[in-house]
Amino acid sequence: MDYCTPLETHARTIVLFHFHAHFELCRPRIELLRRFNPGVEIFGLYGGESARVDEARRLESSGVNHVFENEGRSPAWNKKNTDLAVAGWYRSVGRTLPFGRVHVVQWDLLFFAPLDRMYPSLSPEAVALTGLVPLEAIAHFWDWTANAPLSIESERLLSQTRERFGFTGGSYACIGPGYSLSRRFLELYSQLEIDDTGHDELRLPLFAQILGFELADTGFYPRWMDPKVERVFNADAQEVDPAVVESELVRPEGRRVFHPCRDHFDELTIARLVSELSGHQT
Repeated sequence: MDYCTPLETHARTIVLFHFHAHFELCRPRIELLRRFNPGVEIFGLYGGESARVDEARRLESSGVNHVFENEGRSPAWNKKNTDLAVAGWYRSVGRTLPFGRVHVVQWDLLFFAPLDRMYPSLSPEAVALTGLVPLEAIAHFWDWTANAPLSIESERLLSQTRERFGFTGGSYACIGPGYSLSRRFLELYSQLEIDDTGHDELRLPLFAQILGFELADTGFYPRWMDPKVERVFNADAQEVDPAVVESELVRPEGRRVFHPCRDHFDELTIARLVSELSGHQT
């Protein structure tokens, strides 16, 4: 497919599947996305070792339209700066595609329902982030503000934006999994010269405000550090237990989005969970 010819922009949603390795685990996750979202195009953003990019691109045979890599960027940079990686994807690929919104779906983020049911109703240009919260509410324990040297880097970011853009509003924080970006935001964001000072969980809400975009919450992480929420959705590498997922799926009003779902969620486990869900919907 040729991505060099500009295409007319339409108000439709696409998925950007963000992954770094675990290629065999990625395949059933892509199939899960396709199962619940027929007709929604899925593009790939690879942030792993460059030496394995050819392996990553084999996922194009599993339903990913195109796998893009920000060349010359390390896996550590990609994980810390997902927003800048997405901006790089937009400059090289996304700007040529007809879409109005992109859901950024990490490889270890599992949805067991259509995305249009999982995300809240959003205005066309809104920036939807997960766990959106005023920075002052979590600054005393959040690593990026409570502990040096990360806190020094965060303060440098806030200071730079005050000086460069004159921003004096209240700052927000979020967690990375599952954010949803409007095309217009990406268009403007990708044109800015932004270095990697700070972290995407601080940078994204900050620049959304600077650029004048409405902020919304995905609702996936409704309360920070709540044990009941953490057992089904967290950004601290505490893998969700498949048994907990199953207990939610058998309830008609149970949760349908989970993170992180890693080694314990192989192809067989995902297939079993989908079967359990289907059995309780009939």
